[in-house]
Amino acid sequence: MKILLLTLFMTVSHITVAKTYKFPQGFEWCAATSSYQIEGDNKHSDWWKFEQDVKIERSGKATNHWEVWKEDFNRLQDLGVKTYRMSIEWGRVFPVQGKVDQKALDQYKDMIADLRARGIRPMVTIQHFTLPQWLADKGGWESDEVVSEFLNYTKTLNESFGNLVDQWVTVNEPMLYLLGAYAYGLMPPLVQDWNRIGKPVRNLLMAHAKAYKYLKQDASEENRTIEIGFAHHMRILSPNSGFNPIERYLAGSSEQILNWTILDAIKTGKLEMKVPFILDYEADVSEAKGTVDFIGLNYYIRDRIKFILKPPFILVTKPPKDVPKTDMGWEIYPKGIYKLLKKATKKYKLPVYITENGLADAKDSIRKSFVSDHLKEVHRAISEGVQVKGYCYWSFLDNFEWREGYHPRFGLFEVDYKNNFKRTIRPSAAWLGQVFKMNHLTD
Repeated sequence: MKILLLTLFMTVSHITVAKTYKFPQGFEWCAATSSYQIEGDNKHSDWWKFEQDVKIERSGKATNHWEVWKEDFNRLQDLGVKTYRMSIEWGRVFPVQGKVDQKALDQYKDMIADLRARGIRPMVTIQHFTLPQWLADKGGWESDEVVSEFLNYTKTLNESFGNLVDQWVTVNEPMLYLLGAYAYGLMPPLVQDWNRIGKPVRNLLMAHAKAYKYLKQDASEENRTIEIGFAHHMRILSPNSGFNPIERYLAGSSEQILNWTILDAIKTGKLEMKVPFILDYEADVSEAKGTVDFIGLNYYIRDRIKFILKPPFILVTKPPKDVPKTDMGWEIYPKGIYKLLKKATKKYKLPVYITENGLADAKDSIRKSFVSDHLKEVHRAISEGVQVKGYCYWSFLDNFEWREGYHPRFGLFEVDYKNNFKRTIRPSAAWLGQVFKMNHLTD
């Protein structure tokens, strides 16, 4: 009898009760893309010329989404998404300065109307990394014309389909984008001069602010309620050695520049960018003060910062061999999304949308665990009072991943580029679709 009871006790003690993570009612489950990365043939954008000038893989037809968007929207609907984050390609709408391609604009309107008819909320990004080539030729974000041109572009979109959009993202990853373009020379216009980054950042903030105020005013006059923010790339930046005070300082100052500078400017109306021995820039941006309704958080990675003896004195090292990584070698650190949600809410007291989170995983071997682990951290933040309103997985489709080309596979749907762009749903996507539909996650 004692043996029987002992056996029963041991069996029961090893039973694990599955834990359920319920998300708030109305939580917006979302998939995200950007136009340049999936549409194809965006020949009037600065990235197109960049691809021709630099020896990188070319975007070409991308995923051919511009031609087969209705079929793709069927897939979105089947997946159970509540919101679709998409972007508009500025160079497609304005292939030349001052002249609208009406056919392209009408197609974007048809796409947004179709989403609405399916019960999917469009979250529309106005600018996602690319500029029309004619504007790039005038100096891009350094140009004295860029703010007025951005406002004109925004007005054109709003007049065409603004009545169908109640969530706008003005710009995608502004600080990462401008650092890549003007400090590190990785994106058009390939500038490697920290002293030139100040004006582009200020111009971008002014463009965002004017677009925000125009869209808000127009919606108010028509008794529409809209939300406006931007999608902001944030990273966890840790010292390579926790015992090195210089590396701790550099990690902190780097985090301030990348994660908080633009949000601080919108909170205070003053832009301050300081990198020791490299950059000391201040500007009045009072017009931008208070011009976000939510924080869009794009989170992927933790970086480890190492001190080196040449400007800018920072080297991002490879993660240790024993930590989990994506196909791109990015360190997987789910706790980081919790830390950033907590800090952002404490600093700015604004609601948050996770506007991007995902990974390159061609074999689809760790995507489910990656998303699950990050969602648990999001749920943890929500349970502690952080107002997270939605979660967008990046990306709905495999896509053209900028300088990395087509090798990284972020998609919930695999794209066969050699077989007429055939889409195949990945097993992790089928699982995530059930999470979307049930509004909860189960261990």
